[in-house]
Amino acid sequence: MRLVVSLPLLLSLAFGACAKRTVSEQAAGSTLCRAEERVQFSCRVGTKLVSLCAQGPGGATRYLAYRFGRPRAVELAHVATRPGADGGFKATTMPLKPGAQVQQVWFERGTTRYLLAVCVGGNCPSEAAFAVIRDRKLIARWDCRPDGPPQRTSFAPELVDWGSDASQSRSSTPLLVVEEVDNPIELVFPQGAR
Repeated sequence: MRLVVSLPLLLSLAFGACAKRTVSEQAAGSTLCRAEERVQFSCRVGTKLVSLCAQGPGGATRYLAYRFGRPRAVELAHVATRPGADGGFKATTMPLKPGAQVQQVWFERGTTRYLLAVCVGGNCPSEAAFAVIRDRKLIARWDCRPDGPPQRTSFAPELVDWGSDASQSRSSTPLLVVEEVDNPIELVFPQGAR
């Protein structure tokens, strides 16, 4: 028996395979989280990406990973696998001004703090930001922009149950500790922005 395949059918099959690969490559290129990880936060900052990723189910999260850079060139990574032992993550929330609440997650290297911040409410100067702070001085700051799925410029609901302040907020994993901290959010979300 001889199989005859028409040229248009062959071309459509080849184009379909290429289109599927392109879509999956774009999805993979829009976050620094790996296929086996859950995206907890991810956005474009300038020409780069910043992502917070989790591996493992909810409260049994095996690790939290922060990555900054490009898909094939991560410039800075921080992974927490044990509570407190390897410089885990911290979180807090506080009002920015009436009608705006800022949810924050960060890790520290020495005196440098790498902060992801999401502003919630109608009076937010911008939706989300990534900042580098050293000794309460702003070293660098970028607005976070969504760049299509699976990016998210808000923290995944499974990461923290946010309250109106740190005492009313609950982390879903011991790898992220919620505490009362006064980050200089007025520098991260300048009032004149937007």
